Amino acid sequence: MTSWVQQLQEYTKGTKPKNKKELKEEVELKFLQNLEKKKQQQTKTKNKDEIPRFFFPTKSPIKELIKKCARKRKLKKKKIKLLDPKDIEQLLNSVKKHSVEENEELIIDYEAFCSVQDEVSPKCKRILKPSLFLKFQDPLNGNVSSFNLLKYIINLSTFKKRLIDMSFLTENEWLTRTQIEIYIKKLIPKIPDLDNLGFSFRKYYIQMSCQKFLYFRGNSQKMRVLDFALSKDLELLNELVDNYSGEEFEENWFSKSSAELVINEFLNLQDNQDKGYLTQNEFISFGTGLIPEFAERLFQEHIPDGRMTFQHYVNYVLISTYYSEYPKKSFEYLWKIIDINKNGKFDELVLKFFFKGLIRQLKERNMEEVTFSSFMSEIFDLFKPKYYNFISKQDLLRSNSSVVLFRILGDVDEFVTWDERSTNNIDQM
Repeated sequence: MTSWVQQLQEYTKGTKPKNKKELKEEVELKFLQNLEKKKQQQTKTKNKDEIPRFFFPTKSPIKELIKKCARKRKLKKKKIKLLDPKDIEQLLNSVKKHSVEENEELIIDYEAFCSVQDEVSPKCKRILKPSLFLKFQDPLNGNVSSFNLLKYIINLSTFKKRLIDMSFLTENEWLTRTQIEIYIKKLIPKIPDLDNLGFSFRKYYIQMSCQKFLYFRGNSQKMRVLDFALSKDLELLNELVDNYSGEEFEENWFSKSSAELVINEFLNLQDNQDKGYLTQNEFISFGTGLIPEFAERLFQEHIPDGRMTFQHYVNYVLISTYYSEYPKKSFEYLWKIIDINKNGKFDELVLKFFFKGLIRQLKERNMEEVTFSSFMSEIFDLFKPKYYNFISKQDLLRSNSSVVLFRILGDVDEFVTWDERSTNNIDQM
């Protein structure tokens, strides 16, 4: 049996013994390695992400309730300071009393302005400051237009009231879709023509009104309170509250007549009105000349599940109605429909796809057909593309006539109108 001495000799056999210097260097190296390892461990411990948290503050229900109550009290105090109808009537009478007529316009000088200050209520006095007079002062004669002065005060008071009413609905600077719908719902009883709406019609009316506010503003789920208060759409809606007239506001999106056109057509297109959506076959009957191929592409891009809800339907009506007012959003919506190959190009094959449906519609109406070559030539002449074999997205944007292409590819009636106009222009040359 081999002794341990022999085993040790066998293990160290062929190994050169280290001198003192080498042993010292080895010890120093080991020390430095251990020191570096210790530093790394300390650095890792100091990292804030590695330090465990021991305190997690919890929201106090009482504190949150106090904040809400304090905010509501603050808003109520602001609302109390606003001009009421009695204050406005007193202001109107006083300004009228101290105004003089000049060049068929009522004006007021600073002395008369000060007299008005003395006669009106404390609420009005807070508004009738010298700085307000200077804001509207004519640099030539030093007077102020009575009409402009009153208009500014009334509009300012109305705007502040709307802003406060909206602020009651939210706890931050944003209004959600639901909160906007609540605001519109509260406004309906104040609109004479909408006061007696049925439950079903009212539900659709609130949805289409809310969609008008949100759809063209990028985010379809919320809107800043200030943007909502300053929006042109809110002004149109409040026009119906202030001085409704059936003839004057017939084309107003929020009027009853406009709402009936949108809502009734959506309901009439459905085979079963209880289901609440349109299929592609049902939507093809939209209007009087919708081309089926265009409807097919619309569903592929914007309604992949094949169910066109009322919100989807309103989106399409908005795009069709307000293209010129909101060209960017409208263009992107419609471009997706004709950009079949997803390459930003509109070429001969794509044009043939829509032309096929157009010709079918013309045949059904026993109307004079057009050849594809002449149709394609007119389209390319209209947009003058950079390349001879396709029209790019940039070509359409540069032309400022993109709406023409979308309309004639989507509706046979639009094509007939465009074709007749083009023919008349050629005859007159």
